[in-house]
Amino acid sequence: MGRKVFISFLGAGNYSPVQYQNSSIKTPYVQTALLHRFGKNYFDKVRILTTPKSEEKHWKQLSDDLRPFITDKTSIEHVPLSEDLANAQWKWFETILNLVDQEDKVWFDMTHGFRAFSIILSTAVSFIQKSKSIDLKGVYYGAHEAPDKPIINMADFYTINDWADGVSQLIDTADASKLAELAESASSDSFQALRDEELIQALKDLTDIVRNIDVNHVAATADRAMGIVREKITQCSGADKQLLIMVEDKFKDLAVSYPPSGRYDSAYFKLQLKLIEMLNTHELYMQSFTVMRELIGSIGMLAVQKGDNRDNGELRKVYAEAFLSALQLKCKWDHDAFKKLNADDLEQVRIFTERFLKDVAGKKKMKSLTYKIKDIRNGFDHAWTAAGPDKKKELENVSDRSIECKDALKKVIDRMNEENIIPTTQEVE
Repeated sequence: MGRKVFISFLGAGNYSPVQYQNSSIKTPYVQTALLHRFGKNYFDKVRILTTPKSEEKHWKQLSDDLRPFITDKTSIEHVPLSEDLANAQWKWFETILNLVDQEDKVWFDMTHGFRAFSIILSTAVSFIQKSKSIDLKGVYYGAHEAPDKPIINMADFYTINDWADGVSQLIDTADASKLAELAESASSDSFQALRDEELIQALKDLTDIVRNIDVNHVAATADRAMGIVREKITQCSGADKQLLIMVEDKFKDLAVSYPPSGRYDSAYFKLQLKLIEMLNTHELYMQSFTVMRELIGSIGMLAVQKGDNRDNGELRKVYAEAFLSALQLKCKWDHDAFKKLNADDLEQVRIFTERFLKDVAGKKKMKSLTYKIKDIRNGFDHAWTAAGPDKKKELENVSDRSIECKDALKKVIDRMNEENIIPTTQEVE
């Protein structure tokens, strides 16, 4: 269990006695007013940062004023800081960092001292929260010049650092889960509008469709979630609106302008290519090569048009397996090799495959592409433990390979559209 730590900066100004709001004492030092507010023996550790001038001018009087509010249980010290503003910033930062330990509960006061200290403190707080898992309980400013002289706790504002992390996660990895987590507990005025169960679920759904790759339901899930996000944008006006606009920009290409038809049509293949591109952009290569492999299998499902529903599971999967086998092996189209297909369906797959290889992609080129995608995907599946030196080179160059394979698949899909092999999608007016 962490300690309770109070850290403050002592300036060198001429401080007059002040009675702060909700305080029964009058003191020139906000530190005294704060410790009086918390009560005797509340903190385990009190550290006052001083420069040579502030130590000489104020430390003795402040330490005497603080004594009534501490006991032997409390460790109280002043910590010297350099006055060299131009060159001491990192030393200041390291000093603050070293004053706290893992999981401490920490209260900061930044009322007095150099203005630069507030800047360094703001940066240090974010780093300390992550590196030492502190519980930030307070960041105080004593408004001694205001008529009612309040002591303001600005700790809630520092959640902006968490929101910034959520934005970075969204931009770098297309992961909105951090924003969803923050929205669930949003309390500040700027983000409270995001505390909406439907919106939170939409953010989680958008992350899941990228992470879990349910290729047959990407469009429907994204479209539903984006509808919620777009409606919420119209209700927001500040930082919350900007965050939602960023979410929209990140995922809008996955939300099609027409409802999914349940068919392997032009919209379906277009969406898969967009999803692959998005996964490549965010270096989610294992998911990307999984979608590529599924896309090639989906081409095979065009061979037999029995029923339009992509959820018509196992039988259509057999069409894909037969098509993939024909691309990778010397297929004799022997019914014994495809026992799950009847003779008529197998013949349709054969005719479709031969047309595909003749009019769209040559056997040698398509075999090479299919094997490359399969090998890289299988490498990820098995953590590359069984991969030889040549295949491990593919891992080292996976970024380039992902682009090459995506571009090759796009050419295949474009050519299939030119040959009218892929059914068109009728857009809803």
